[in-house]
Amino acid sequence: RKAVVRRIRNGVEHSEIARDDHYDFNFQEHLMLENEIHVASVRLIPRETLITECFYNTRDRNWVTTGGLGTTDEMCLAFLIYYPKVNFSKCISREGQAWKKWDDKYVKKDYEQLRKPTFWTKNNSQRLREAFKDTDQYYARCLSRADTALPGLAYKETKKPQIKIPYRPESLCAVSMATSIVPQCLGGIIALAFWVAIRGFTSMNKSVSIGKVVVVPPKLNDLVSSG
Repeated sequence: RKAVVRRIRNGVEHSEIARDDHYDFNFQEHLMLENEIHVASVRLIPRETLITECFYNTRDRNWVTTGGLGTTDEMCLAFLIYYPKVNFSKCISREGQAWKKWDDKYVKKDYEQLRKPTFWTKNNSQRLREAFKDTDQYYARCLSRADTALPGLAYKETKKPQIKIPYRPESLCAVSMATSIVPQCLGGIIALAFWVAIRGFTSMNKSVSIGKVVVVPPKLNDLVSSG
């Protein structure tokens, strides 16, 4: 249904890099940034974390949707255009502690049952969701352009960012007290830069940190990476 690329630094969530509230797989495009966005290097403290967040609706399906790059998979991905050129292609992330806790209690190594819609009761789904929320670690893996793991980032256990001050976008509407209480829309376009391809069942945050980059304002259109 929609996708957002968020950025957090030192507990503060800054303006979103990208947002598509009406995602359509058949209509994918780059969206231009109004201004370049500087992302802090992983070598700097505090560094910045980028999160790709996807929202799904699979009520029209009668089978389980899993993670993957196919159009019928979860496919929660975002492609960012940046400079300067660095030996970096993509970052992916996955839950470690949360999955193990849930697996030990509900799955018990019988993974074949996960493909059966009957397994995903309201209780099992809710417990997995709670497990994700209750853990503060995830595994990050960043790859070079040769598809090899970058030093120190081969499924490195990383602390999830703590958002102490969430981002609140400025309102585009103002109330004209002189005429009526009807909002007077001031207009404006949120400029974005990405091409995202999503499709799937579970909404999950994908947290990655990338090197010293600056997102370049591209032409209209958007992209994907593994998540």
